[in-house]
Amino acid sequence: MKHSCCLKIFGFLILLFLENSRDGFSQLQNNDCIVDLKKTFSTLNGQAKNVDQKIRYYKYSVFATPKKEKKVTSEIQKSNFEVFYNNKKSLVKNSNIESIQDKNISISILPKEKTIFLSPGISLNEEYFKKAAGFASFLQDSILDMSEVINCEITGEDSLLRIKLKFNIKGRKVYNLTFMELFLEKNLEMFKRIIFYYSPGEEYSQIEYVFDEYNLNYKTDLLQNPAAQYIFNSNNSLLDKYKGFKIIDNRRQKK
Repeated sequence: MKHSCCLKIFGFLILLFLENSRDGFSQLQNNDCIVDLKKTFSTLNGQAKNVDQKIRYYKYSVFATPKKEKKVTSEIQKSNFEVFYNNKKSLVKNSNIESIQDKNISISILPKEKTIFLSPGISLNEEYFKKAAGFASFLQDSILDMSEVINCEITGEDSLLRIKLKFNIKGRKVYNLTFMELFLEKNLEMFKRIIFYYSPGEEYSQIEYVFDEYNLNYKTDLLQNPAAQYIFNSNNSLLDKYKGFKIIDNRRQKK
């Protein structure tokens, strides 16, 4: 899909969507806002490298406004997501798909299609998160180098810090974006909303991410067992809830 660039950007923002320790924002000057944003990213980036056995939980919603015949339509597509992960496993859930992975196996379940995809596992070790955080840092610098702050203010009743970035010509070519807005909660200092505004000719006019809940030490048994036990029993047969599902095993494909 044409909005894959925004998914990459959002990927690093999810990785950095952690608690910050700073004591308030600077005065609302554009240069100060850039300093605040860089310091926030830097702090969160450091925390993103230190994933341990504690389960981190994020709940967020995505609102996508598609274009229809080059005119913005009022039809908004909404999806809700839940993300659970630690240094061993990860689980992503929404109404269309559930994905769980560990070092041995990656499983994607499409309940509406009654289909399960199996793929090689991924080691969510220290090196994995360091590489992810390194890419996030590069992407952050790239975004800030290709944009400028055109608005920085405290919003109304919710008292969020709103920073609006305008992409330059190079940025528009690289990311297919014209603007990007970030809303940070002033007291808890975390991202509350992120909005991507697309260039003309793209599939969507904008995509908005709203963060509903996060917990850096979430209590659940969802990641207690190996990922394979999410769908298979001790006899390596599908659990009753997945009986009749088609299995596509990509682990057997020759390289």
